[in-house]
Amino acid sequence: MLYNLPGVTEAAVIGVPDAIFGQAIKAFIACDRDTLTETRVLAHCRAHLEDFMVPKSVEFRDSLPKNASGKIDKLALKERRPPARREDVVALKHAVPEAGAPLAATFQLETQNPKLAT
Repeated sequence: MLYNLPGVTEAAVIGVPDAIFGQAIKAFIACDRDTLTETRVLAHCRAHLEDFMVPKSVEFRDSLPKNASGKIDKLALKERRPPARREDVVALKHAVPEAGAPLAATFQLETQNPKLAT
């Protein structure tokens, strides 16, 4: 529904803590136009969604964080943590532990292990 708004390039919604309802909906939007406002997004949602589906708040970002498979990382949005760098994720996927190596050695980053360089 949010992608129907002109200028929206990425969108995601998550549940956030709410004092009254326990959880409320928060929308995250990346757009290529400065004309999109929270008021306009909420009005669009009220016109097209049931009341319980309308976000309580909207946050605009330049882009939304992605996980290793390129999908929007909702956990990163919820935790407000910076998204993982793609090169770090790729290095972790290709790391192969040596027999008897401690678990920490399994997760060496590409920058720390030249054998993993592609």
